[in-house]
Amino acid sequence: MFGAFRFALALLVVAGHLRQPIWLGAWAVFAFYTLSGYLMCLVLNERYGFSRRGFGAYALNRFLRIHPPYWLACAFTLVVMSLAGEASVRDFWQPWELPNSFAAWGRNLGIFGLRPGPNPRPPGL
Repeated sequence: MFGAFRFALALLVVAGHLRQPIWLGAWAVFAFYTLSGYLMCLVLNERYGFSRRGFGAYALNRFLRIHPPYWLACAFTLVVMSLAGEASVRDFWQPWELPNSFAAWGRNLGIFGLRPGPNPRPPGL
């Protein structure tokens, strides 16, 4: 039930990005966040509980669901960028570049400290 509803909301977001009509996408994002918040509270309440151990198990599960696929996307992006060459990547979008410091690599691989605005990172990094 919720899967079909979330899929429909995702289609409305895509339609909003295509400007068909844009307000529909904004409402779909709000509904998606509301549904996600409800489901996260439900899972916390019924599966993990609110103990220190429950929060630790929840945090570990979230880490394992988010970070490994993200790191796989980062590795794939690095391979594609190295095969295409820096000139081709910059021709596609000028701001893309590899991180140039240890701290920048840490922010990218940890998904922490990334600022909104023009994205200097390649997709997946």
